[in-house]
Amino acid sequence: MDKRKEQATPLPWCGLSPAELLMGRVIRTDVPQHTRAFQPDWPYLKEFRERERKYRDDQKRNYDKRYRTRSLPDLPENTPVWVDMQNGQVQGTIVSSAPEPRSYIVTVPSGEVRRNRSHLRTRTSGNSEAVTVSNSTSVPRQIQTCSKTGTEIRPPPRYKN
Repeated sequence: MDKRKEQATPLPWCGLSPAELLMGRVIRTDVPQHTRAFQPDWPYLKEFRERERKYRDDQKRNYDKRYRTRSLPDLPENTPVWVDMQNGQVQGTIVSSAPEPRSYIVTVPSGEVRRNRSHLRTRTSGNSEAVTVSNSTSVPRQIQTCSKTGTEIRPPPRYKN
C-alpha cells in the first residue's frame, strides 16, 4: 500500500487520519479534492482530546481488570523494610517520601538510597527468607528440607561418573 494512502486512511476510533491529526487538514492523495480541504483547521480538537482521554481511560481500566493491578499502600516514616539491591535484599528504614511518585528515601547500611515502592517490602520479625547484604558480603539462604505443607524436599539424584 502506498505510504500516502496509509496516512490518509481514517483511524476507526476517532474517524480522523494520522496526517489529518498532525497537520489539521486532509493530505493530497490520488482522490481528487477541492483545494479548500487542504486548509488547516482544528475545530474538532476539543472533541478529539476528549475522545482520546476516554479511549485511554478505557484501555487502562481493561488492562487493570485483566491483570488485577492494585496500588501498594503508602509507607509511613521509620517503617522497617527490605530493600531490593543488586546483591539481594538489605534491611533498611524509611526516612521520608521522595518528590517522585511512589518513591521513598531509605536508610540502608551503605547510606541513603531512593527506591520505588515496588522495590520495598515491609519487614516483620519472622521473615527469614530474605538475603541480607552487609558490606558487600551476603549470607546464603538456608536450604529448605521441608515444604510449607510438611512434605520432605529431596534434591534430584545426580549420577557421578
